[in-house]
Amino acid sequence: MIKFEILESFRFRGGNHYCFTFADTPHDLFESIKDAWYGSGIARHEGELFLYAHLSDADGNDVSLFLGDCTLDKNDKLHFNFPYLGDDDCDSWYSFGLFSANATDDFESVLNDIFDLNSPDRVIGAYLYKVALIFDELAPKARATFNENMLANILDFGHQQGKLLELWQWIFSSDGLKYIDQLEHGIDMSTSEIVRLSESDNLVTLQKFVKQYKKDFGITLYLPSSL
Repeated sequence: MIKFEILESFRFRGGNHYCFTFADTPHDLFESIKDAWYGSGIARHEGELFLYAHLSDADGNDVSLFLGDCTLDKNDKLHFNFPYLGDDDCDSWYSFGLFSANATDDFESVLNDIFDLNSPDRVIGAYLYKVALIFDELAPKARATFNENMLANILDFGHQQGKLLELWQWIFSSDGLKYIDQLEHGIDMSTSEIVRLSESDNLVTLQKFVKQYKKDFGITLYLPSSL
């Protein structure tokens, strides 16, 4: 369930808090927006609503993301204006794996990504993005095994979820390799240690790799649905 905040703006004069609402699906959210449109009185006046998503990270921080303004026409159809995001505005979005926010102005596409809690972007992509931000702070020795460290941490997460072998199989599948390759902050899967790992589906070998290379970067890999 995701927390949203709706602000009302009578006659387009700024935004005032109207309500918080919780939704499991985009449909639930749309219904809450419609209720706010009529309940706030804006339906009888000129104005608009502003929408924010409140997402929690693994440390319990509440991060507010502005989703833009919206209006409702006479046919009860919602119209959204998703805000333009410059490069400096993207960090909060990318930290939650919401990479489409700076790639499209399609509100519903971004909203679907928000609700797709355990997608590769929301779990693996978000983690890799945050870890990549600290790369320049690492000592040269740590940088040398950075790719192995990131992969081992992801596999260790799979082990904690009881899905080590399944996660390894997905990562080295055509879909998994394609996904990691298209990430701007992905893993170099061509290192000799990773190539050797790809050629073995022995559980003991996977566990040894994880034990040897897992490294605490101070960033938690987690399932958003578990928060």
